[in-house]
Amino acid sequence: MPTFTRDTAEAPAPSTWDYCTHAKPATGKPHLDHTIALCTCPNGHTCGLSRDVHTIIDGEGRLSPSYVCPVQGCTFHDWVSLAGWNWAWYNMNCAPDRP
Repeated sequence: MPTFTRDTAEAPAPSTWDYCTHAKPATGKPHLDHTIALCTCPNGHTCGLSRDVHTIIDGEGRLSPSYVCPVQGCTFHDWVSLAGWNWAWYNMNCAPDRP
């Protein structure tokens, strides 16, 4: 199982992730409430991870179901974990119902 490490850079490295706080689609509007993290596959494609599809299932940051890069032509598909995932931090800073 690949482990994605956290990367807070604006141009993240392959096989990394970050919380949704700075996710902005092409419209320039704030991140969508359904995006829980940004993931960059080993091929360098950065996409939002939707909570409509995925959940973090344990303290190790393991995703369910497996991660499929949504970029057309990309072949990355595997079970991954997000190293350092912290639900408390997410709920305080990213959750849609945050204050």
